[in-house]
Amino acid sequence: MNIFVISDTHGQIDRAVEMYERFSAGVIIDAVIHCGDYKRDADLLARKLHQKVVSVRGNCDGALEREFQTLDTPAGRILVTHGHTENVGWGPDRLALLAESEGCACACYGHTHVPLVRRLPARAAGQDSEGRGDHSALPSSPVRSSQPGNSGAPGEPGELLLINPGSLTRPRDGTDGSCALLIAAEKGFTASIIYYGNGPAPAQKKKARGGRLRSILNYSDGQ
Repeated sequence: MNIFVISDTHGQIDRAVEMYERFSAGVIIDAVIHCGDYKRDADLLARKLHQKVVSVRGNCDGALEREFQTLDTPAGRILVTHGHTENVGWGPDRLALLAESEGCACACYGHTHVPLVRRLPARAAGQDSEGRGDHSALPSSPVRSSQPGNSGAPGEPGELLLINPGSLTRPRDGTDGSCALLIAAEKGFTASIIYYGNGPAPAQKKKARGGRLRSILNYSDGQ
């Protein structure tokens, strides 16, 4: 089961439609998840794409109380929420607890406008590291996959897969925007962050800085 995941479109769905069409050229998309802001964008996408869209309201939709949906897949249940009521900007703990309480093995959320794919060990929220990934079946430019290191092979039993697709409209990670492809098979979930246009710039190594101590050491070595 292939699931197109987006969030935080904020009234502009052209890129979401474009990415969906590019994905559909290479794989069959079985469902779409929209993690909020705006809910009306998700409703419009459902009509435009003639596709099932699982969606929730976000803070910019006026959702003050917790709101979530669940989606059953061959890999397990997916939690869909915006994340603002779980304070996802500060960490995944509350989101992980909500997912666990609903019997979910995967949680899709938004709000931060920053893409993330991350596995959490069972009952150990926040102890794993962030990952970003690619997907070889997806079409080329202007769709580009992220830096190596996605969710990899399906996780261990009890693990929770967190997915934030970022935003195609208002990215906050210095890229041209992003979305995600989530694959749910009987053996488990795998996910990839896919960038619109340029992905994140490679990290630059900082040059070693000299100083008086270095000068003294160099001089003592006869240099």
